[in-house]
Amino acid sequence: VLAARTRLVLEPEMDRQYPAHMGARVEIVLNDGRMLQETVLDAHGSHADPCTPAELEAKFRLLAGYAMRLEGIDRVIGAVRTVRAAPGT
Repeated sequence: VLAARTRLVLEPEMDRQYPAHMGARVEIVLNDGRMLQETVLDAHGSHADPCTPAELEAKFRLLAGYAMRLEGIDRVIGAVRTVRAAPGT
């Protein structure tokens, strides 16, 4: 139901700032006619607002959980930590 009421519109100001910024604006019109809006120049997780290592690990655990067992996920995370700790990296 919500998807049928959703429109995607190119925002010229956001488009002009690409690729330096990958922003977006969201506008929501409530049933009582009020409009709520928010503009973000750089989404969390982008180069300008990167995720923390803990956030990246949590996201990996969530997504990998659809394809791997917990032991495999832990092994991958352990391997990445080992590489990060290696001299010269």
